[in-house]
Amino acid sequence: MNLQTLTKKELISKINDFNDHLNKLQSVDNVPGNTDNLDQVSQLGHILDTSLNEILIFDAETFRFVFVNESARSNLGYTSEEFYDMTPLDINSELTSESAQQLVEPLINAEKDRLNFETTLKRKDGTTYPVEVYLQMSRFNGRDVFLRNVIDVTERKKAEEALKISEERYRVIHDQSPIGICLVDKDLIITHTNNKMVEMFESTHDRVLGLDLKSLKDKSFVPIIAQAFHGKTGKTEDLYSATTSSAYKWLSVSSAPIRNTEGKVINAICVV
Repeated sequence: MNLQTLTKKELISKINDFNDHLNKLQSVDNVPGNTDNLDQVSQLGHILDTSLNEILIFDAETFRFVFVNESARSNLGYTSEEFYDMTPLDINSELTSESAQQLVEPLINAEKDRLNFETTLKRKDGTTYPVEVYLQMSRFNGRDVFLRNVIDVTERKKAEEALKISEERYRVIHDQSPIGICLVDKDLIITHTNNKMVEMFESTHDRVLGLDLKSLKDKSFVPIIAQAFHGKTGKTEDLYSATTSSAYKWLSVSSAPIRNTEGKVINAICVV
């Protein structure tokens, strides 16, 4: 299972499982001579160490790490021995002693049972990567600790940035297009329009957006737009008298359906 695809509810459930593991480790450790319990300790330790999540446990008083699993060691580039002399401040340049203490205060005071935040971690080689952190208190080897469950969100951030660039590219093309473009909903109301469309009708965005095509003074283009909601494309040319201005022009109008991922027509796009 790819843990980056887990829902927040599923992730919290896993964190609670890890917390239960720690409590069990604590309880079985106090029962001497119990081979089954020792086996359970080994099994639970293996679960934590081989988790795809980066799991870091640090002392609630000293903030020194007491356990770091293989995923975290591998990604951050430190050995277990090196981690035992480190604190979260050594891998997170955004944190200071004061801000770290303020961060965990709600957990210490039992105001919250867990915290969720995004930050940036720094590897041994100096490179950084974005993470989402789930932090909560627990008990480990007879002392209070913080359990830090970390998810590397590098790929998610890359996808978000790619989407942002794509949306910006679309916005520039849309706004600077030499042709008029508008979107119409199933009620034949204009929900979106670009600058060129407004310019062609010698009007304003405020007057064009929300315009009901059924109430137009000149409805000559309405039929080909309406047929888009039946899955058909259309094109026609005619003289057109604008409703929101005195414009009277010869226009060529094309329309086509816009479908969602299920294939259902949700809008009509009109190009003028």
